[in-house]
Amino acid sequence: MIPPQIGNISELRVLSIGSFHRIGFILRMQWLSRLRWLRHLDISFIDLSKATDWFEVINTLPSLDELHLSGCRLSDIHPHVPKLHGPIPNSIGRLSSLKRLYLSYNRLNGSIPNSIEHLSSLEVLRLPFNQLSGNLPVSLSLLSRLIVLDISFNLLTGVVTEAHFVRLVNLKYLVGNENNLTLKLQIADWVPPFQILFLYLNSWALGPDFPLWLQSQRDLINLDISNACISSPMPPESFWRSFPNLTYLDMLNNHIKDTLTLFFPSTLDALDLSSNQFTGTLPSLSNGSLIPIFLDLSNNSFMGSLHQFLCFNGVNETLFLSLGYNHLSGVVPECWNNWSSLVVLILENNNLSGEISRTIGSLLNLKWLNMHGNKISGRLPSSLMNLSSLRILQLGRNELIGNIPPWIGTKLTLLGILNLRSNNLDGNIPEKLCYLSYIQIIDLAENNLSGNIPRCFNNFSMLSGIVDSIDEFYISLKMTAPTIIASDTLVMKGQ
Repeated sequence: MIPPQIGNISELRVLSIGSFHRIGFILRMQWLSRLRWLRHLDISFIDLSKATDWFEVINTLPSLDELHLSGCRLSDIHPHVPKLHGPIPNSIGRLSSLKRLYLSYNRLNGSIPNSIEHLSSLEVLRLPFNQLSGNLPVSLSLLSRLIVLDISFNLLTGVVTEAHFVRLVNLKYLVGNENNLTLKLQIADWVPPFQILFLYLNSWALGPDFPLWLQSQRDLINLDISNACISSPMPPESFWRSFPNLTYLDMLNNHIKDTLTLFFPSTLDALDLSSNQFTGTLPSLSNGSLIPIFLDLSNNSFMGSLHQFLCFNGVNETLFLSLGYNHLSGVVPECWNNWSSLVVLILENNNLSGEISRTIGSLLNLKWLNMHGNKISGRLPSSLMNLSSLRILQLGRNELIGNIPPWIGTKLTLLGILNLRSNNLDGNIPEKLCYLSYIQIIDLAENNLSGNIPRCFNNFSMLSGIVDSIDEFYISLKMTAPTIIASDTLVMKGQ
């Protein structure tokens, strides 16, 4: 327990005991009210369920300018920890000196109280990962000193207009992901009063027209307008040249119908245009083309050959390339020397044919190779032995022939997922697959294999019961770009 004698330290300015999960509070917190000069209080990730007067006491601290009360909802990790829940108290408006308020990862419900407008000194307001509902209050627009507003991962609904931002001239971070809000502008050529750096409006209704008001935001670094009901074509090249500092652009899961030209800012590190309706062939890359480190063009309607996209004179630094779930066809060209930095390569569910390119074996950093669901034929080339960092190999539902090579077990020893399902492979299952000590999923079904299943398969963690939860059937790959979660469908007895 926190000893109440701390309340005797009358000159205390900072009390930071957050994240010590095993610390408890005594039943009453009156000792805290004696710290009249306290400016910074961090008691996040601590069980406040028995301290019934916690907020009333905090309201008696006249000098408080930073308050951390995040993370009382730890049930996902520590089920025995009680949860802070209920609405945000209306009396929060009394904390008139507060500059930074952190209330994330709780079970706060109800609406955001209008009394929050009285926090006139507030610079940081973080409310993510709660259950807040109702409209976004227009009173937030009175917080003219606000720099960071994070309302992500809540249940907010309703319409947001220019009135919500009219005085937010200092706003730099607006994080609104995963709510059900609609931006409905009354002024056609609206220019926001702020210059934003990080803007995340995932799952807001921004469309159907592309939000051209973004062009005024010349300081943008990260922009997420995925799943935003946008269906109009991409804006012209001049629009993208307005963002000289843009490094991250996510427009996943809209309804954009267009052909694609990679004319985005040279600073762009991550570009996600997946799950749209882009058509035509992949853009041709010329010498000196700057390709983002993270590039996802999957789940579109691209067609034609890979050659004009992959084969150019030059080398790029792309780590993640996903072209899966398109209508690409033809052979996979031998141009992988241009992509020597690749960590993830996903070409699944296209109409690609021919043999596996031998130059893929030059991708020494590759951790995830997925060519599942194509018409790839021939044998597994020995050049794949060079991919000693490989964690995931997905070649199922193709037309591969020959034996399963023993070197998969001795050279690709880090494999966690091996999927060779639904090919024309024959012969025995090699005993050397038993060297795959990290394997989580191994799928060799629907082939022409014969002979015995190696006895050592019983030693695999999944089959021996060492790991028995479906939650373990994934692998996380940490990259310079966003962390990637890889998974695979596990089929048992045909189901």
